[in-house]
Amino acid sequence: MVLIYIDKNKRGYDETSMKNMNIDYVASVDPLIWDRMSRNPDTWDIVDGKLVDNTITDEYKEKILIKKMTVAYGNITSKYDEAINYGVFALDNTYFANMAWYNTWTKVLDLYENPLNSTLPETFDVRLYKKVDGVYYNYNVSQTVDTFKVLVNTLNSRQFFLYQPIRTQLLTALQKAETDKSEVELEALLPLIDTSFGDIINETITLIANGQ
Repeated sequence: MVLIYIDKNKRGYDETSMKNMNIDYVASVDPLIWDRMSRNPDTWDIVDGKLVDNTITDEYKEKILIKKMTVAYGNITSKYDEAINYGVFALDNTYFANMAWYNTWTKVLDLYENPLNSTLPETFDVRLYKKVDGVYYNYNVSQTVDTFKVLVNTLNSRQFFLYQPIRTQLLTALQKAETDKSEVELEALLPLIDTSFGDIINETITLIANGQ
C-alpha cells in the first residue's frame, strides 16, 4: 500500500521524496486519511510513532470552545455595529425608520429650525418605510417641524435604548457560557445573534421600492 510519511513537524511526504530528501519520519498513514489530517493539523498528534486523535481530549474540546466563543463575540460586535448603522425599527403600528437616516435627518431638522429659513414650508414629506407582506416599501409621510423632531429624537434614542441592551444581553449570555464552559449554552446563543437585532437594511446594497 502507498503510504504518506509524516515528520515531527506534521509535514507529509511520499516514499520517493522522503528518501531523496533524507527525511526522518515518525509515522505513516494512508493517503486518503492524510488528506483530511493535513487540513486539520490540530486534531491529531504523533505519540511514540502512533497517530493520536486529539478531538477526544478535554484540552482540545476546551480549545475549540474558546475559538467558537471568540467568533461569537466578534459576531455580536459586528451585528451591533450593523444595527446602529442600518437597523430598521417600528415608529408606530404603520411606519418604520432606518438608523442610516439619522445624519441626514439631523441636517434637515437644523435647516428647518434655523430662523433664517423662515420661508420654508410648514409641512414637508419625509420618507419612511411601510412593511407589506414582510417586504419594506418607501412611503412619503407629511411632517411638521415638531413631529419631525420627535422622529429624529426617536431615531437617536434607539442606539441607547434598543440596540445597546440587546448587545449587553447577548454578551452576558456569552460570558455565562464561557464561565460554565458550556457548548450547549453557546449553541443556543448563536442563532440569537442573527435575529435579536431585528431587520437590517443597508440601502447601498439593497434597493427599496416605492409603495403605492
